[in-house]
Amino acid sequence: MASSCRKYSIAAIILTSYPRGVSAGRRHLFLVCIFVFIRVGAAQAIVLQPSHPSPWQVGGVVTWTATPSVGEPGDYWYRFRARRIGLPYRTWKDYGPANAFSWTDADYSGNFEIEVSARERNKGTISAATARYVLLPNHIEDHPVLLDTPHPLVLLYSAPPCPEDSRMKVRFQAFDGFTQETEYQPCVHGLGVNFYLAGLRAETEYLVYHIVDSGDSFDFGPVLTRTTGSVQADLPVTTVLQPAPLNSPAPILLQENVFASQLATDLAGHVVWYYPGAPLSFMSRPTGDGTFFGIVQDAQGDPWRQVLREFNVIGLSVRETNAGRVNEQLRAIGKRQINAFHHEALRLPDGNIAVLAGVEQILTSVQGAGDVNVLGDMVIVLDPNLNVVWVWDAFDHLEPHRKATLDDQCLPNACPPLRLWFYSIAPLRDTAPGAAIHSPPARRKAVAISGSTRP
Repeated sequence: MASSCRKYSIAAIILTSYPRGVSAGRRHLFLVCIFVFIRVGAAQAIVLQPSHPSPWQVGGVVTWTATPSVGEPGDYWYRFRARRIGLPYRTWKDYGPANAFSWTDADYSGNFEIEVSARERNKGTISAATARYVLLPNHIEDHPVLLDTPHPLVLLYSAPPCPEDSRMKVRFQAFDGFTQETEYQPCVHGLGVNFYLAGLRAETEYLVYHIVDSGDSFDFGPVLTRTTGSVQADLPVTTVLQPAPLNSPAPILLQENVFASQLATDLAGHVVWYYPGAPLSFMSRPTGDGTFFGIVQDAQGDPWRQVLREFNVIGLSVRETNAGRVNEQLRAIGKRQINAFHHEALRLPDGNIAVLAGVEQILTSVQGAGDVNVLGDMVIVLDPNLNVVWVWDAFDHLEPHRKATLDDQCLPNACPPLRLWFYSIAPLRDTAPGAAIHSPPARRKAVAISGSTRP
């Protein structure tokens, strides 16, 4: 059919009768061709442009901007995906209002493809564009290099290729002798190995070298030196009230601050990392894979600006979605809408992401006289491409007549007038596939969650 449609699609738009030679038996196909041509033609072209031309170096951050050929950028929702050529696409930023996103790959050099899909807000038609991009290795022949990154307290170490069945890690040491090292990375044939080095003090010189473990022996790379930059943020001062014991098994303290940037210090109170963007509303926890989860809440209540973000040590978002996009998926499976994400997100053992979200319900003569706006929790599980795969809504499973233990209510100027019923600041705890423990302080109890509600 596709080849036949290509014959007649242009004619279909300019003629009011069947073209000569179109048999009666093919007239139905011709009408289908008209529909296909008009439907495809409705999608507008979109241009995808990088901030730096290809090729560039591994770890170089590229900002991709999508510009529609018709209308204004604000007329569309945008989704950005990327892939290494030969592998499936992964969603970096799901549909939302921003027409730009920042991207890099700091693992290995190679050829990549970036895709944007732009969906018209009113009509729903989707335009897509793709662009190829090359990231070149940083190492020079057999010599490693040590580079700055956009974050002044994070360095990028780029080593030459190592034997395929080996593995590599990097050790780095301050001049006072404090030593750290990365996790091992596998060696891939013909590709250099790259590491972000974080947990570094400001304006401090570090000695850095790599170690290759072949299974039979250890080979050491040359020692490189580099001095970190200065802190470029207004951070709260950390004062040590009681010195930590020597040889503490946890030498880094990750701090979640209210109304200030999230940061990490060593046990002496020195800043060794901070979130480089505007302060997050919540930073939940590290994933164990060199990334963190953060939540941004919009004071105006716009669901498309209530953001769940996974980001790496330089502050680059590697996964991002928003309540507006999640609500589209919840609506499609007949679930309540959420108002925002809050307090907790974590990676599950199967690679999916669990996150807490708020749900409001007007209850009449249930938690007070007349209509009362009651706030509860929804637990949402997203797959690695940010699709909703599991939902648990407190309003579907718990008794709403039982008030919060202390009759908790939302503070003035913090959110709209709400009665807290089942709203959590305590973490989710994963226990087993399909189960979790949820501890909402408004209930002063732990709730075991099991079973599934899937799209």
